[in-house]
Amino acid sequence: RKKHEPYFRQPCGFLKDCTCSIYDARPLRCRLFECRQLKLLAEEEVSENDVILAIESAKNKVENVTALLAKVGNTSIHLPLSERYDQVMSSASHDELRLAMEELQEVLNAEFRIERL
Repeated sequence: RKKHEPYFRQPCGFLKDCTCSIYDARPLRCRLFECRQLKLLAEEEVSENDVILAIESAKNKVENVTALLAKVGNTSIHLPLSERYDQVMSSASHDELRLAMEELQEVLNAEFRIERL
């Protein structure tokens, strides 16, 4: 937990070519994670194409935030995007970056994260 919210560090060192290399021995937080898109697909509430479009949209927003971070000098790609964002924002105000991160979080919350009760 970080700030009372579940999280895990990204990028994960065990992710190889978009595949978990320790799937059978993955940490509990990974075992408990549920992706909203996969759940909707399994329940046949969305099509595979809808899921692909949602993933592409999120990836584009991640690339935008990453580019804006690089623009202000933060190129620490080994750190999670949220940590890189916090580092930059703690020292200066970057409205374009703040808006881009807010858009990314909105997409992740709406399309990928499942609210836990």
